[in-house]
Amino acid sequence: MRRIHIKNIGPLEDSGVIFIKPVMLIIGKQSMGKSTFMKVLCFCEWVEKIIMTGDQEVVNKYTHNGMFVKDLSKFFRMGDSFFSEKSEIHYKGDCISIDLDKKASNAKITKVTDFDKNRFNEKLCFLPAERNLVYASKNIRKDFSSDKYDMLFNYIFEYGDEENVHYFTKENPLVMPFDSETRYYYDDAKRMSLVEVGHKAVPIQPMFTSSGIQSSLPMLLMILGALRKAGTKKSVSLDEITNTIARIVMDSSSGNTSEIHLKDQTVQLIKNFITYRRSRIFIEEPEENLFPESQYEMILAIVKALKEANERTGEDNYVMMTTHSPYILSTLNLLLKSVVAIDSETKKDGLLGKEYLLPVNMFGAYCADHGTMTDILDKESGFIDGEYLDTISQEINRKAAQINEVIYGDIR
Repeated sequence: MRRIHIKNIGPLEDSGVIFIKPVMLIIGKQSMGKSTFMKVLCFCEWVEKIIMTGDQEVVNKYTHNGMFVKDLSKFFRMGDSFFSEKSEIHYKGDCISIDLDKKASNAKITKVTDFDKNRFNEKLCFLPAERNLVYASKNIRKDFSSDKYDMLFNYIFEYGDEENVHYFTKENPLVMPFDSETRYYYDDAKRMSLVEVGHKAVPIQPMFTSSGIQSSLPMLLMILGALRKAGTKKSVSLDEITNTIARIVMDSSSGNTSEIHLKDQTVQLIKNFITYRRSRIFIEEPEENLFPESQYEMILAIVKALKEANERTGEDNYVMMTTHSPYILSTLNLLLKSVVAIDSETKKDGLLGKEYLLPVNMFGAYCADHGTMTDILDKESGFIDGEYLDTISQEINRKAAQINEVIYGDIR
């Protein structure tokens, strides 16, 4: 099973061994290491992806001159203080392992025995908390320039590509999960993306919508776009295919490989190279600028889209989220309980529909606290430990009760 163990990177002192599940949620206060954990994991998966679709030179790059740490720090804007001689990363993926040992300046990358047979391509998507930046101006792709390729630069251009697909039209708009009156689409006549809020409302550009729409709309578009790519062929040039064939032939180290076998292997690897087998999505703070009820509806929409992609591709696509919101944690707990309570024979009020339900073993939930990661799924019930479910509201209610006694006295 895929897993990762991180030590002494930024605020994260020791994550412990974390097994990667298709739906994962990490909650915690600010500066506790949850975002650091997700960024390191995302980078490891990206390195695995480019090695699976690349060649030996990629391995050489990230095992020399400290490039693994340099590129990780540069892309995710980690400061110089994030890494030290005590830093460690131990990642085991589908086709490679990455080990950055204490005091080591270079990562060690190891391929699995059947690497050529098992390697494939996948779509990765990282959604930063700053995602509403795409609506900061009318021409953000022109206005945002960077001589340092990083997550924001990458996000802005990937969002622009997704927006330009024009998948949603006025006749078939994207309806926001938390408000059926809010619809997004691309207007071919006006050559722009528009949002309608209410059936009689005048369509407006996304940059003029509320903060909640500016945060959730690009997130939803990117998630649906990434999941839509799962199981489909990526756009590749003839040169890319030619270069891939050349790399496969050059990488073939077996002297007794038959010409027929090599040809079959090459055809299969090309298919794996040009097809996104699955999608991996990383989301920072999906609750950003959303009302609690809207957070609930958004998480359900994400899980529903994930399940649809899984059923269509036969693969485990996945989504990982970091959050400060107890409402999102409670929504995940509701999903877990609904899986256990669902009765296919009887329709019961209060249960979520099957379109939202995934097997319990596909969920993971952790709390980042003072540099460590704690599994918060109760070992016996399989549900989220009640200690982590909106404890601040319980504390506020307790204090309110004490204050009421002072104000109103004993009214019994």
